[in-house]
Amino acid sequence: MKTIFIFIGFIYSVLLAGVTSTSTSDDMVETSVVDNQNAPLLAMFKMTKVNKRIMEYISDALEIKMSNLVKMKLEEVLLSLDIDEDVKQYIENMKGNLTGHIKREIKDYFDDMKHNSSDAISKASRTEEENIKKESKDYFDDMKQKSADAFSEASRIAKENIKKEVKDYFNDMNQKSTDAIYEARRTAEENIKKEIKDYFYDMKQNFTDAISEVHSHRDCSDLDREHFRSGEYRIFPWGRAGFNVYCDMDTDGGGWTIFQRRQDGKVDFYRGWKEYVKGFGDVRKEFWLGNDKLHDLTSQGSYELRVDLEDFNGDKAYAKYSTFNIGDQSTNYILTVNGYSGTAGNALVYHNKQAFSTKDKDNDSDRRNCAENYKGAWWYNGCHTSNLNGLYVGNKQDNKGMRWNHWKGSQSMKTTSMMIRRI
Repeated sequence: MKTIFIFIGFIYSVLLAGVTSTSTSDDMVETSVVDNQNAPLLAMFKMTKVNKRIMEYISDALEIKMSNLVKMKLEEVLLSLDIDEDVKQYIENMKGNLTGHIKREIKDYFDDMKHNSSDAISKASRTEEENIKKESKDYFDDMKQKSADAFSEASRIAKENIKKEVKDYFNDMNQKSTDAIYEARRTAEENIKKEIKDYFYDMKQNFTDAISEVHSHRDCSDLDREHFRSGEYRIFPWGRAGFNVYCDMDTDGGGWTIFQRRQDGKVDFYRGWKEYVKGFGDVRKEFWLGNDKLHDLTSQGSYELRVDLEDFNGDKAYAKYSTFNIGDQSTNYILTVNGYSGTAGNALVYHNKQAFSTKDKDNDSDRRNCAENYKGAWWYNGCHTSNLNGLYVGNKQDNKGMRWNHWKGSQSMKTTSMMIRRI
């Protein structure tokens, strides 16, 4: 009997020893058990964040399993022993007590595990909260320091930029002031030079006008060619009021009165009858002297004509006529020209004895209005072999341009001049 008790105690100890647990980490628990074949089992539980109902379910299931296992082990032992009924009854009572004790042990174990888990979770939460507070404090302290550093650096850079901008501004202002002073000085010098030039030009003009009035120069051929230079003078044709002309005192012996000049296309020559009768432009630049003045001049005596031409390649030619005369308005300023000589060819012979035509007064012999068709004003026939009052079209072939057919065909001229001299 004593031997039986000792064996039962041994079985109890073994079974209790089999129900132990170890903690593998803060949130993992290992529990060793044996199955009905005495094979060891290892149960692992993650206690953190485990639902209460799941823990209770696991606890109840293990209690039932362990209780059945103990019963089965005791029954196996009893069947293997030859004992009497009293002993069996005692063992049955022990089985009940042992099962209840094991249940309490398991329940106490899991209650303790739950409490420990709750404490661990609470401690972990507290630790995590403290860590979060510390990290937040460290983060904001770091941000505060970085903000202070950034503000300090931004202030330093801003100060440097302001210094640089102020320096650059004053350097720029200094340069602009220097440039302004230089420009003002240059402009003042140019203005003074221009005023002096204009003053002496006016003095010269007044002087030449006074001389002209005293000497009553009828045209440029009356000027002393040894003492007068090329320029603007005032002349007084017979019986007419005086007017300004440009005298060429250099070309072919001098004494020429210029009545037409083209040089850059800045003056529009495609004009009407009245403007050609009166004249237009500046005698020092591009101009037409006027048909009335041409008649007044050529009616004073015998005149010769010289035409000078230049193309855009720098080639030059001239045509000279020993006879040149313009009729009065009643003849529509009819042209008389003869006695050609020169290098440009006799392109005016086709226009001899022709009346003057403009876009608004058609006096040519063609059924068309030649002035309108060829954009000029000339002594058109039907229509032209010269058109020196045509359009300034530049360096190209164009019958509407300033052409002299007998020299360059349809090529438009760069410069032209027409001038007369009394012989």
